[in-house]
Amino acid sequence: MTGGIQERLRQVGRTARQAYVARTVLRWLAQTCALWLGCFWLDNLLRLPAAARWLLLAAGIAWPAWRLGRDVLRRDVWQVRPERTARELETRCRIPDNVLITACQLEAAPGQGMAAEFSRRTVEAGLSRAQALPAGTLVDPRRLWQMAGVALACALVWCVYVAAFPRYAGNAWQRFSRPLADVPPIYAQGERLQQVF
Repeated sequence: MTGGIQERLRQVGRTARQAYVARTVLRWLAQTCALWLGCFWLDNLLRLPAAARWLLLAAGIAWPAWRLGRDVLRRDVWQVRPERTARELETRCRIPDNVLITACQLEAAPGQGMAAEFSRRTVEAGLSRAQALPAGTLVDPRRLWQMAGVALACALVWCVYVAAFPRYAGNAWQRFSRPLADVPPIYAQGERLQQVF
């Protein structure tokens, strides 16, 4: 009975995990882009002092790293347990009588005698139910496309910002990448030029 229902549930679980990781990484990218775009705009508008840039730099590195670790790099995200997949399928697909979880558990520990026959029939019923479901049953493609759209929109806003205001974007980049260096804000550079002429 090896490679039966548990293997099928692992396939469905791996597909769901891949979609979850893709959606989570897209959300992380969108949030990180929005965070840094906000930091750059704040610096352009308010001419932030070095201490404020240090705080924003620390937050701009720590928060995305924490989110990535919490949402993607956790160990339980990468472990696909067939029991968990069975329960999720039973809930979402309204499969009655706990057929999948029971078959999954009985496949792992088949009984003897009369119990062996019951186990075999239950595993066969669960396997036929599991094989009838597509591997992407637990994947919501609409949510995945929505998050891809949000990430793309954030990337486009960044492209517009860099294309429309390259001096401001470059100045903010220099000021955040070297917060203790003496990089004057763009307004101050313009004021210096006016004083020279």
